[in-house]
Amino acid sequence: MLKKVAWMLVISLLAFLVVAQFLPREHRVQRGIFVEQPASLVFTLLNGYSHFNEWSPWAARDASARYSASGPD
Repeated sequence: MLKKVAWMLVISLLAFLVVAQFLPREHRVQRGIFVEQPASLVFTLLNGYSHFNEWSPWAARDASARYSASGPD
């Protein structure tokens, strides 16, 4: 009985390894969003940190946080 279980484990392991050889070596996950605004407006808001609080979800989650930006925008 123990030999039977051992053989089943060996065969299962070999089957797993054979199947794994035929699977893709890498995978790709992609995520996107469609923004229904003109590109110039989106660029203005995202170019630099002066408008950070207008689009950042973190600003709404923590109202006590203070953000500051300095230097060229």
